[in-house]
Amino acid sequence: MFKPFIKHCLVGMIALLISCSKKEAVVSDNSTATLISYTLIDSLSTSQLNNINTKVLTGFLQTATIKSDAYINRMAKPVYPVKLYRVTYQSAIPEFGRPTTASGLIAIPVVPNQQLPLISYQHGTVFDKRMVPSVPSMSYETQFMISQFASQGYVLIGADYFGLGENTTESNSYFVRNSTEQACLDMYYAALQILEKEKISKTKFFVSGWSQGAYNTMLFLRRLEIERIRVDAAFTAAAPVDPLFFVTRGLFNPRPIDADYTPAALCNLMLSVETYNRLEGLSKQYINPKYYQYARDFYDFKIDYSRFDSLVPKKLNEVFTQAFFDDAKQANTPFWKILNNSEAYKWLSVTPFTAYYGMMDEAVPETIAAYAVEYMRKLGKQDAYQVNAGANADHRDTYIESLISAKPWIDSFR
Repeated sequence: MFKPFIKHCLVGMIALLISCSKKEAVVSDNSTATLISYTLIDSLSTSQLNNINTKVLTGFLQTATIKSDAYINRMAKPVYPVKLYRVTYQSAIPEFGRPTTASGLIAIPVVPNQQLPLISYQHGTVFDKRMVPSVPSMSYETQFMISQFASQGYVLIGADYFGLGENTTESNSYFVRNSTEQACLDMYYAALQILEKEKISKTKFFVSGWSQGAYNTMLFLRRLEIERIRVDAAFTAAAPVDPLFFVTRGLFNPRPIDADYTPAALCNLMLSVETYNRLEGLSKQYINPKYYQYARDFYDFKIDYSRFDSLVPKKLNEVFTQAFFDDAKQANTPFWKILNNSEAYKWLSVTPFTAYYGMMDEAVPETIAAYAVEYMRKLGKQDAYQVNAGANADHRDTYIESLISAKPWIDSFR
C-alpha cells in the first residue's frame, strides 16, 4: 500500500484496457484478474433466508446496546432463493510485485430475469481467517447482505482480502491500502467472468461495507472511479476513513466505551503494516516485549482471539511501548506516515454515497465515520449524506440500521 516509491505500483497494469461505458466491462488479457473456479457451496431457501433475519440477527445483536426486536420487523422479507458460490481467482500483491490466489463469494438469486444489479460488499474486521464471505456460515455480516440484497434480486459479491480465507498462505493484509484495492477490484473482474458464464447481464453496480470494510469500500470506490468504472451508489457503516486519526484518537483521547478488542486490532494493524511494507523490527519497537509473541501468534492465526484476550492487557499503555506513544505525537516516522497516506476520503467522488454512524459505536466514533461526507461537501458535493443510526446505536447496531435504511435508497437506482 504504502511506500511512496510503490504507492502506484501496478495501477497502470491493471484494468486500464477495460471498457468504461455503461455496458458490461470486459477484462483485458493483461489484467491480473483471472477466474480460477467458482464452486457451489450452498443453496438457501426463502425460509432459511428468513431465519437469518430472525434467529441469526438475534444472536448477532445479543450483546448490542439495541437488541434485535428493534429490527426484525424492518428487515426485508426474502423473495428469492439464493445460490452461494466460493470463488477463487488470480490476483497480484502490489507491495510484493507478485501474483497470488485469492478467494471470495458470489451469491446469485434464483430469478427468471437474467438482467440483475450487482453489489460488492466489503467485510469488517475478523480475527479468524474463516469468518469471511467465502465461508458465509461463519460470517454473520455476510449472511445479512445475502438476506437483504441477494434474496431481493441482487447479485452479491465479496472479497476475502489477501491473507484471509480457508486456503490462503498469505499474511493478513489488514488495512493495507493497495492490496485491499487490488483484492476487491480483481474479485469484481472475476465476478464479471462468472456472470458471463451464467449468462447474466449486469445492470447497475453498488458498493457497501461495514467497519474495516467501510474503509475498504471507500478505498475501492476511489479505485473504481480512477479506473472509470461506473458505480451507481455506495453506502458505508462506521467507516474509519482516516487511519491516522483513528489510531491516535484512541491513544490520546480514549472514551469509556472504547472496544476491549482495540489492542488486538491495533497489534494486527501494526504487524500488517510491517509485513507488507518490509519494516522489519517495527512491531518489536512498539509492542511491549512481554506481549510481542502473543501478538505475533495472533496475527499469524496461531492463537485465537479468546486466547490473545486472556494473555494481553486491555490498557493500551501496557500493551505498547512509550516509543509508540511518543512517535504518534509527531506522526513523522514510517509507520505513522503510512497511516497518513492510507486515508480513504480526500478526493471528490462522482458517486452518490451515504455514511452511517452510531452515537454509541465502541469501535468507530461518529466524527470519523462522517469524515468523508463532511470533506466532500466542503468541496461542493451535493449527493453525499450522513445518517445517524441512533443515539444508542453501537457498532453492530449501526451496521444493521445501515442495511435496513439504505436498502430503499439503493433500490431507487434500479
